[in-house]
Amino acid sequence: MGWAMMRNSWETRATLLAVKSGSTWNHAHADAGTFLLMHKGSPLIIDSGTCNYGRPEYSTYYRQSVAHNVVLFDGDGQPKDQIDIGNKFRGSITNWFDGHGLRYIGADATGPVAHIARRNYRHFLWIGDVILIFDDIATHYDVRLDWLLHTKGEVKQEGASLIVQNQDASVLVSSLYPSDVKLEQRQGLAPDDPDQRVPYHAFVFGTRNGRQRAITAIDLNPAQRTRVECRAHDQDLEVVIQEPGETHRVYFDLRSIDGPYNMSSTISIGSWTTDAYLLALSHSDAEMDSREGISRFFLLDGSFLRHQESSVMESLSKASCLWNPRKPEVYTQSQRRLNLGLYLRDPTVQVRWNGVNAQGRYDQSSGLFHLQSFA
Repeated sequence: MGWAMMRNSWETRATLLAVKSGSTWNHAHADAGTFLLMHKGSPLIIDSGTCNYGRPEYSTYYRQSVAHNVVLFDGDGQPKDQIDIGNKFRGSITNWFDGHGLRYIGADATGPVAHIARRNYRHFLWIGDVILIFDDIATHYDVRLDWLLHTKGEVKQEGASLIVQNQDASVLVSSLYPSDVKLEQRQGLAPDDPDQRVPYHAFVFGTRNGRQRAITAIDLNPAQRTRVECRAHDQDLEVVIQEPGETHRVYFDLRSIDGPYNMSSTISIGSWTTDAYLLALSHSDAEMDSREGISRFFLLDGSFLRHQESSVMESLSKASCLWNPRKPEVYTQSQRRLNLGLYLRDPTVQVRWNGVNAQGRYDQSSGLFHLQSFA
């Protein structure tokens, strides 16, 4: 099915994020890359559902991309006949992490829209009360992009943002990038009731030279909003999430995203250097400029991270890693054979690696703990 789900607890009023990116045929709708959100036990960002199979709207609307929280290309999603004949190239869930207070889901929704897109990636990064959605899109030619949002409850617009409220649960959905986004309200069909029309929304922007990145933030606590700021630099897009006493900085490497294959994806971020596709650093308000001051590292699809002359992560192949340098617990996703070094503050001979105790070697001179996998 290509589903990934994450929640912040197993309580009745928990928050749950669900992402779908898989095959399309019959009951599997044309919805690669869609997502749902329940908060405080109430649905806020929803799927349009279905209706009586004998109604024409079942195939013309409910099973089509427009009824889901996906990106449309010049008003079109997946080819409409995919629900009847299937799709050769399915979507997929590529990565997922849940540890040290950070959750991440990566979805590749390119295959089902390969007739128009060369890349249709969605990244969901959940830190504290903020869920960042990063869309990495490349098309064969320039198109209009419609970032769709179907909701349940009352919706109020604030500039380029929406407040969605259902009973006592609410979220703030804000477009951070690009800067020229237009917010439109459109008419769709109610879940299970094709005779009732209901509004949904679209953040509208376009590609430039066949490429675009979009960053959207969902704040789970609009009553006490987290400060979230997006900054565009020549080599990266930076998102800064500021919580009391702690700051989270997320970097999207534009050289990795947009550069040709014969060009290095290495970028410099102040005194940091990396080739990672995505990098997230968490630190206290005053401790950004040292590896010792970072309380959590998250690195997606990279082979190294260095601070000045000091190594923080070194790998002989691209890998994705999540770890707290103060705790001997490491999460990684990579190819089966992995030779990896990660910075840890304290010497140790054993860490918890993807839930299993693993032996390794600690290098006192570099502060790196070395892990190897030959599976």
